[in-house]
Amino acid sequence: MELATIRLQHPIEVGGAPKSVLHVRHALRMGDLAAVQRYARRHRLDADLSSLLGDGDLGALAALAESLCDLPPGSLDQMHPDDLSALVEGISPFCGTASPATGATPSASSPSSGDGVRPTSSPSR
Repeated sequence: MELATIRLQHPIEVGGAPKSVLHVRHALRMGDLAAVQRYARRHRLDADLSSLLGDGDLGALAALAESLCDLPPGSLDQMHPDDLSALVEGISPFCGTASPATGATPSASSPSSGDGVRPTSSPSR
């Protein structure tokens, strides 16, 4: 099940094929946080998760987004900067109470439907 769709203006290549749509597959899980920690260790960053994400570390943001969207590590390294705001907007509602890039708290409504991001409707319960 996907929670949101992020449309990229500039496709990236994943597994040898162009990809212009990313799908947020799940809300934040421990494995997603572990991906950010692996990024921090690999780059010898001495900061906690809140600092990495809240201060807008692009590598930490990419590691988190790759995990949320089930992309191979490093896939978003080729992402065009024009697509950054759509990425942040797309994953922020699923990251708990704060935006990973700004620390802003999302509204209580469903995820934003600004440029490049489309929430995926879920079946009624």
